[in-house]
Amino acid sequence: MEEHRPPSIIYVELDAYLDTRLSSLAMISPAAALECKGDPRYFDRVIDDFEELCGVTRQAYRNAYSRRDEDCMRNAVITEIPFILNELVLKLEKEAIDTPFLSRVVVEVNVYPYKLDEESRDAIALAVMARAGIETEVRCIYMTPEQVTPTFVRGRYSGMIIYNFREWMECHLKEFDRVKMPRVSVLAPALWHDVVPSAEAFTGEGVSSHITGFQLSEVAAVELFALSLLPAANFSMVRVPGHYQPKAKVDVPIEDITPAAPSSIIIK
Repeated sequence: MEEHRPPSIIYVELDAYLDTRLSSLAMISPAAALECKGDPRYFDRVIDDFEELCGVTRQAYRNAYSRRDEDCMRNAVITEIPFILNELVLKLEKEAIDTPFLSRVVVEVNVYPYKLDEESRDAIALAVMARAGIETEVRCIYMTPEQVTPTFVRGRYSGMIIYNFREWMECHLKEFDRVKMPRVSVLAPALWHDVVPSAEAFTGEGVSSHITGFQLSEVAAVELFALSLLPAANFSMVRVPGHYQPKAKVDVPIEDITPAAPSSIIIK
């Protein structure tokens, strides 16, 4: 019977698994990358703007990140995502044992934009497997953000761990008007893109002052997918495994918040 039970497949961006932000900075200035990794503000950031930390302008960083290549990837260190993935896999493996509907857990690592040979892909798969669990099959895939459509995700994945969330959402806003995937969990970083809004920007119209813009984005996504915006530290160079403790969220009732249009989910 097991061959007729589908696996639970998790999609993971290699850019989430590795801190290619630091290695992109190192492409500009190794000293700048060293400054950032030693600065607590790098791990507590809410925007990928490092000028105050190391002098690299936002545009210079974005240019470097858009040109990240195999050398950039190989110089990157792991983030805290491997440990989060391990917890997720263990939970799903238990569900696979306890339910008649799932057979096993599979992790698919999207190595885009890195054009790697088979040997490099195998090495990555083995490294991910070592931390995800020996019972978990790990595959490497290469798909552009445009190819990872909501329709494709809905039919294949139970969860996604994605750093370049805004880029992916921008590719598929129109499709989300007609395609929903509410059973898919999406883990992404809690980051703004252009401007960090003031705390007062989200108050009013019956919204509690305790609610953050990131929480509003999670609520706005509820009809599309189950969005969890994690601290940037989870997607940054791992220090001591499990050392980082995210700031506690204030429990606030959300039943009176009306889900917004898909475009409001993009962290601007």
